[in-house]
Amino acid sequence: MRRKYIISVASHKGGVGRTTTVAALGALLARQGEKTLLIDMDSQRNLTSTFLGIKYMPRTTVFDAFCNEADLPIISIGDNLDLVPSSIEMGGLESIIMKRPGRESILAGLLQSIKNLYDIILIDCPSQNWIGMLNSFVASTSVLIPICCDSYAAEGLIQVTQMVELASYSFNPILAVDGIVLTRYNVRRTLDVAIEQELKSHYGSLVMNTRIRENSKLVQAALLGQDIFTYDPDCNGAIDYANLLEEIKLKLEKI
Repeated sequence: MRRKYIISVASHKGGVGRTTTVAALGALLARQGEKTLLIDMDSQRNLTSTFLGIKYMPRTTVFDAFCNEADLPIISIGDNLDLVPSSIEMGGLESIIMKRPGRESILAGLLQSIKNLYDIILIDCPSQNWIGMLNSFVASTSVLIPICCDSYAAEGLIQVTQMVELASYSFNPILAVDGIVLTRYNVRRTLDVAIEQELKSHYGSLVMNTRIRENSKLVQAALLGQDIFTYDPDCNGAIDYANLLEEIKLKLEKI
């Protein structure tokens, strides 16, 4: 990857594999020699727990950087892999910074001095905190949207793409959706196949050819606080994420 990228991974709700996607792609990029930074913007701090453990509470988090105008706290979690941890206080971010001028661009400002140190930055966006999601989009070059094949998939996708359009129109004209990836996919379920066909009819090539198949190993890895390539690099989940990364790289090269 010659150019540098900041990719927000965003969804309208939790439980669609957003954090799993960030952890898997980040871990694999680092293994491939790409200097990678992961940013946890979610108050549920699942990405932080994946790499640091559920009980580990960092002294400073992304919340402190937002509220105290401090530098982003960066923790090395592996070769070529760094993390900005989150905290439950991020759930109250909106009320704290709502009246601050330039509140939509705080993260972009925090990244200004460090973004060139990394080949790629992946942001785990909050699903219920619109100011956190907007900050992520304003700081990013593109957005990846993971969705599950359920009856609310299309509605949730519309909500996220509308936020992308708002961020692009008002603050960040280079921002675009890079891809929509189906997670927990089961080709034997009629609903999954029907939703995939519907999405492709509306969004065309934005829907990634790679689907992340339903795989218990992905759940087990998350419960143990590991990325899938550490837990079981030969399972279907790891194979799917490896294929997804290659597809993302091909798309980015065309931009």
